[in-house]
Amino acid sequence: MSDTRIYDFLYAWAVKVLNTDRPLEAATTIIAAHEDAPLPSGTFITINTDPSRNKIGSFSSVNDLVTGSPDYKRTLVNDYELTVELRQVGGGNGLLRILVDSIERQEIKDLFAANNVAYLGEGQITYLPVLQGEKWRQESLVELRLGTAEGTTEQPSYIGDMEYSGAVPAQGRSGNHTITNT
Repeated sequence: MSDTRIYDFLYAWAVKVLNTDRPLEAATTIIAAHEDAPLPSGTFITINTDPSRNKIGSFSSVNDLVTGSPDYKRTLVNDYELTVELRQVGGGNGLLRILVDSIERQEIKDLFAANNVAYLGEGQITYLPVLQGEKWRQESLVELRLGTAEGTTEQPSYIGDMEYSGAVPAQGRSGNHTITNT
């Protein structure tokens, strides 16, 4: 799963939990970390996806040739563990707590499963104030460990029959040869 797909999934989850499921609350801005744009005002959430992945396993299967059919397929599935960082800027850590607690809800578990993402755990929500100019800005951080799998199915091409006519130049150990159709 690419960083973009992971970010899109996390964004959809955060919007659902913080905005859609809380219609009486003010909408929370959610942005990508290190975005090349001015920061929003007020309280907001940043999502930082780490491009590094830890491969934690793989599985390979081969479909046998079916009699009378040239269908030969090989499937390879790699399992990965990755860490994503959610940061709340302003307002303490209440929004991060809502996000982390939402993972226990069945509908959120279903959302994770539908996107082939497994929740593996989180670290503690940590308060990390940042000095901006002469003022401290409230920030809180939580790291989530997620699992995902990427599968590929390949169907190798093959040559069933080959016909040729004429001579084909070839080279072997004892020099140049000509293969002719007889």
